[in-house]
Amino acid sequence: MELTVYRQSSKTRPDGTVVYKGEDAQPYVDGSLIMAADGLGGAAAIRHTKVREELFDEEKLIPALFGGVLENVSDEAFSDYVRRSFFELRAVKDIYSSNVNNIKKSGYFASRIVTAIVLHEVRTNDKLKPEELFGRLGKEKDEKKREEFLSALGGWFRDTIKEKLTLAAKNANLVYESAYTGLALLGTTLCAAVYRENKGSVEAIYITAGDSRPYVWSEDRGLCQLIADEERADGGMTNYIRADEGSDFTIRCTYESFEKPCVLFNASDGCFDSGAFLSPMAFEKLLLDTAAESADTTEMSQKLTDFFLEYGR
Repeated sequence: MELTVYRQSSKTRPDGTVVYKGEDAQPYVDGSLIMAADGLGGAAAIRHTKVREELFDEEKLIPALFGGVLENVSDEAFSDYVRRSFFELRAVKDIYSSNVNNIKKSGYFASRIVTAIVLHEVRTNDKLKPEELFGRLGKEKDEKKREEFLSALGGWFRDTIKEKLTLAAKNANLVYESAYTGLALLGTTLCAAVYRENKGSVEAIYITAGDSRPYVWSEDRGLCQLIADEERADGGMTNYIRADEGSDFTIRCTYESFEKPCVLFNASDGCFDSGAFLSPMAFEKLLLDTAAESADTTEMSQKLTDFFLEYGR
């Protein structure tokens, strides 16, 4: 079963042009990867006016962003995802600079570039394929060795994302364009899971930064959040991906194993912090109620999409 729900707020201008707002990346799911990312609209509120024109062209987008950054970008799933990720940019191609509200913030570009990098690495790097990744982890019987393996994997993802995000930003001319200091250049969260389905269980390695959440719904755990948000008591994040020179962030890699039957999914705070909910647990109740009321995943997806079109943040 694969189900995605994506709600992008929009505004129709007097001339009929639809302008899309928001920084969340398109969610992604396939037989080995689940991914969500929330670009920071506040902390990364730099509006990019000097972005390369090729990014508005569907055919020139990938080489403009990732030329000299990623090898073998011909993978169909990767190229399709990247093109879909930037549809909002193409919608304002001819009016991008005419109104400040049309100009995309740094978080918009960040979430899309980072998820593209992770997708590319997982699909093209043999060491990240589930059979190889979980095979190597399974050979480490000592708990300390397993922790060291996961820590090293997180460090590798951090270094790879930092390097390639910086290079892609240079390609696209995504530079610091703000009179205010302290904003994040290309700031985003990341919540990804590389998983493998076994006969009676599912294994997952979570790759996370920030406050986007991984969830599981299973018989023994119920429906619950798996990894705590990286944030302070006042809601400010203590860790997130960014491309500022001299800045740092961490990527956590966490191993989990679940008995079947189970459902794994990731969500940004645009879902669980919706203004329609008194608390994030109301988000979990919505999912359970919608599942119970739906005949199949198609109906469930449509009902959730309709809900978040009205109440999503």
